[in-house]
Amino acid sequence: MPHLLASGSAAGPKKSSGGGSCTGTGMSWLGWVGRVTFAGCKGMITEAVVDFLAVARSVSAGSCNALGQPFATRCAAVHVLPDRQHLQLFIGSAISETLVRHVTETRRLAVQVSHPHDHRTLQMKGRTLKIGPAPEADRSFVEQWVQELALVVDRVGMPYERVMRMAHWPAMRIEMRVEEIYLQTPGPGAGAPLAGRTP
Repeated sequence: MPHLLASGSAAGPKKSSGGGSCTGTGMSWLGWVGRVTFAGCKGMITEAVVDFLAVARSVSAGSCNALGQPFATRCAAVHVLPDRQHLQLFIGSAISETLVRHVTETRRLAVQVSHPHDHRTLQMKGRTLKIGPAPEADRSFVEQWVQELALVVDRVGMPYERVMRMAHWPAMRIEMRVEEIYLQTPGPGAGAPLAGRTP
């Protein structure tokens, strides 16, 4: 299996200008599925959550409109910003219309991230801050994320080509401030706040 993420490469989208209290926010990627490390950062998104997001993962998002009507859809990628308080969600523009309309109305979003091989799952909820087309500079990050997922699910029976055909570029980018994180792995702990536990 190829090493998709070489050390010091594919650093992901640039840091948001939304602030944060990090110092020494160096970012590095290690291993074929990647691992992100942030130094000196304190926020809702812990190192354990960052590690969880670094391993091939399936992403979906849920929203509702001002009338409370729900909607959920598959997304392409998630990027944690260095302040560990915000993330960027990427969703293929071709399937983004309803989600974008809902979060424009309510500014609320739930993002679910799951590991296909063992079904470990986290849900992150928060308030959206920015919505717009993802710039071309983000394309390699999004495509790499989708390719990593395709390689993993191919091992458990879903053809690589099927995942790569998933609408993922061009993409819309939604920035969210994470306010709540929950365990959603199937079992007795599902729905409980993460509260410092390992995902």
